[in-house]
Formats: sequence, C-alpha cells, structure tokens
Amino acid sequence: LPSLMLKMDGVDIAVPNKQISYKSHPEDNRPIRDWLVDIDSTGLEATVKGNAWRAFEFPQPLSIHDLGDFVVSFDFSVAEAGEIHGLCFEENLIYANVDNAASDRDSIRCVTTAYFQDLGDVPDIIPTKYQTPAGGSHRYVLNLSKIFSRLYSEEGAVVPTYMTLLRVSNNKPGLGECQADCDNDGECNGDLVCYQRGTTTTYVPGCDGVATGSNDY
Repeated sequence: LPSLMLKMDGVDIAVPNKQISYKSHPEDNRPIRDWLVDIDSTGLEATVKGNAWRAFEFPQPLSIHDLGDFVVSFDFSVAEAGEIHGLCFEENLIYANVDNAASDRDSIRCVTTAYFQDLGDVPDIIPTKYQTPAGGSHRYVLNLSKIFSRLYSEEGAVVPTYMTLLRVSNNKPGLGECQADCDNDGECNGDLVCYQRGTTTTYVPGCDGVATGSNDY
C-alpha cells in the first residue's frame, strides 16, 4: 500500500500505510481491511468512505519542545455529507479526548472541518472557523499550538495563556481577543478575525469559557 506523504519544515516524510481503527467507535465500519482510507499512488491524497475513523502513526514523534508553533495545512473536500468530518492529533485512539472531555477542555485534540449534526453545548470535537459544505472544498491552515493547549503539558514546556470570553459592546470597532459582539473582521482590533460560531457552537477556539446567546467573538 502507498505511504501517506507529509511535509514537515520542507522535508518529505512517508507515513507507513498501517491503518488502525479508533477504540471508541464500536459503530465503526468493520472489518477494517474492507474500510481503509484510500491513499492514491502519489501518497498526496487520502479518501475516506463510510463511517471510518482511521489512525496513521507518525514515524518519528516529536516533543513539544521541538515544535514551536505547530501549524498544519491541507486541502479538504466533502463529496457527501456525514455526521462529522474531522481530524485528530493524538496517540490514544480515543475519539475527541485524552482523559475526559466533559471535565477537562484541554483534553480534546480533534477538530471538525465539516459537521451536519448538533454538536451540543460542550462539543467533544473543536469546530474550525470554516466548516466545509457538502460538495465544497477548502484549504485549512491551523495553528494547533493555539487550539490544543494540552500540547504544552510536558514538563518544562511554556503553557500559553488564553483570554476569557467577554461581551464588551454590540458591533463596535476595536474588539480585542475573545471579546464580543462582532459581525465581521472589520469590527476586531488589528488583524484579529471575527469567529462566527453559529447557533449551536458554544466553544470559541483559543478562548476560555462558554459562549452564550448569539454573541460572536
């Protein structure tokens, strides 16, 4: 089977095509050999069909001390809508959490790039700013070191701090990080981006707290 080709700091890395199923999905399509992620001959494109959560093991795991700002980028498209389309960056093969997502928000290490069901008040997967519609595509650039603070849990690592959600004004310019309420990027200070969270998402990436009402941050 062709390896999955990734690039890190300009260096090509071949990830062996030894796919593992997630432990926490008993409804996952089995047997796994009949529901593999299809890697094309170049190793640059992966296609997932059915209810399949599959893991690829990075050949040389790195310490957080070697990562700095851990930014990943990829092109993503949805041919047919499923309940949740997402990516996880973890090693325990348990969907969405390392310990207990209900009690520890930092434990979540999965992001959704497209979802077509209610995620609930405390989602066990972090929604990205842009959710790809069925039939659509999008290029994602995600700074995981800012989304997943547990990346900094190793001893000696510098833990980033996050602002608490705060409603300051209604659609007035100059809103700071994690402040509401904005309707567009122009109402935010500097190069900050207005996070349009919709009606079901209460979690704002990079901020502490639970969003309420129709506030966007």
